[in-house]
Amino acid sequence: METLRDDLGVYLKVLQSAMIELINEDYADFVNLSTNLVGLDQSIDKLEEPLIEYRKRVADVKGELGETLDVLQEKLRQREALYGKKMALQNLEHISNTLAKIERLLGLSIGSSSEIPPSVEMSGDLVERVATEINHLNFCVSKCRASTFVKEIQPRLKIIGDHLHGSLESQLLDALSTSEGGGAEVLRRCLRVFATVDRISDAESLVRTKILRPALEEVICEEALAEDPMGLQGVLQKVLKLVPTHLGPLLMLTNSHYDRTSSSAKVISEFDFLCRAFFPEVLEQIDENISNIFSAGNPNIFFNSYQTCLEFLLDFERELGTVDAVAAFRETEACKQYLSRWNLPVYFQIRFQELALPVENSIQNIFQKVEDEGGCKFRLRATDTAMTAIEKCWSESVFIDALAHKFWKLTLQIISRFSTGVRSAPDLTVGLGDVPVTQETEALRSSATTVDLKAMNKGHARSSSYTGLVPEEKSKETYRSRPQDLIRLWLDVNLLTKELSGRIFFEVIAPRFEELAPQQRDALRGSLDEGCDQLESNLSLLSDIIVDHLSDKCLPYLKQVRV
Repeated sequence: METLRDDLGVYLKVLQSAMIELINEDYADFVNLSTNLVGLDQSIDKLEEPLIEYRKRVADVKGELGETLDVLQEKLRQREALYGKKMALQNLEHISNTLAKIERLLGLSIGSSSEIPPSVEMSGDLVERVATEINHLNFCVSKCRASTFVKEIQPRLKIIGDHLHGSLESQLLDALSTSEGGGAEVLRRCLRVFATVDRISDAESLVRTKILRPALEEVICEEALAEDPMGLQGVLQKVLKLVPTHLGPLLMLTNSHYDRTSSSAKVISEFDFLCRAFFPEVLEQIDENISNIFSAGNPNIFFNSYQTCLEFLLDFERELGTVDAVAAFRETEACKQYLSRWNLPVYFQIRFQELALPVENSIQNIFQKVEDEGGCKFRLRATDTAMTAIEKCWSESVFIDALAHKFWKLTLQIISRFSTGVRSAPDLTVGLGDVPVTQETEALRSSATTVDLKAMNKGHARSSSYTGLVPEEKSKETYRSRPQDLIRLWLDVNLLTKELSGRIFFEVIAPRFEELAPQQRDALRGSLDEGCDQLESNLSLLSDIIVDHLSDKCLPYLKQVRV
């Protein structure tokens, strides 16, 4: 500490000496620093007064400019309002003049809002001219803000629109009935006018009610369905034939998919008579006249009807021509309603009962042999029933693509349920009446050796949990599964596993999922292999039990030989 204190003292003296030397070197600057500041306050005071004056003048000018700007903006707003009123007034005048002009063209009494009397048939040129005027008139009315004026002219607008619409309807129907010669040009003009006045939906509705409905009512009905030798398929084929006969002229003008007489003629693409007129009317007629085809009470009839109607839907989509048109059609309400009318959950529930119930019943008596062993590859009825149910899930007469996930789940459920039945099979008990009595068995029961074996085995307890057949009287007792039953079950399980992982998957199930990606098909294969592995794991258990049965049966005779 003493050394540190001495060092600090030395360092303090060095600092003091350095400070004195610095002051001595810059002494003149230190003296001038205070001298130069003399009179600075007076200089600042002289500058302050002019600056305050300038700031006041700038504030006055800014205020005057703001007042001038406010006045100018107000006058601009007034001018804009006057201009708007002027344009509104001109618009009202234009609407009134146009209304009067259209009424003169149509031969109506100007300003009348009463029902129009019968007038002279309008020519095509006049219809197109009136349509153009009405389209412009509707635009002007949409820009008009005078609600009172608009309400006053609405009756007149309605009369003009109805009169034009009536003329358009009659000309359109006449053009469709006489599409040859100049009818096609008249038809094109009518469609163009409908598009001009924004009444496309009215044209489609007109074709639907006046052209398609009468024809479809004759084709889609109970009488036609009963009389047609092909049934529903024949009826739907007749429905498709109505497209070229009744909609051909319209489709040539509105659908680029159809051949047209002039390749340079412009297609009026705003119309869609197939998706918005034809198909909705077909669905309506089916609902009204033959709605029984949607009933799932009889699964076979329902399946045939569903497949037939799906084929009809695909044939109809081919009429649309392009992928985009098909995609747009599938998003329509009519298409969604058509597909939703089929009660697929009820159909699957009925099929589930048909397929699963026999499997469940056969598993309850899993050791029952098949009736015709020569004509069946399996030895037990339960195995044959399970295989038949799985094959039927994917058969042409049962499987529906929309229910593929449910049939796949049912297949895995059948495999799992059969595996559970196999696992519990060794615990099943069989009554004495179920044992086939052969000559050897009867002789063995009555022999002296057998009597001795009974005495030797009396009181003997087996270590195995499964007891085997012993040639002794069992008038009241029961015993567990016989070795021959277990052997048949082992053979069936082994064969069923090979069939499922081989032929069933590759030849029966895989063709149903051709559109899936390889990774997805591999996932399906993996889930099926998992079920097969679960089923195959029972083979070792069955093998052990069979060996125990045979060992227990041979044990008494071996003891007698030893004795």
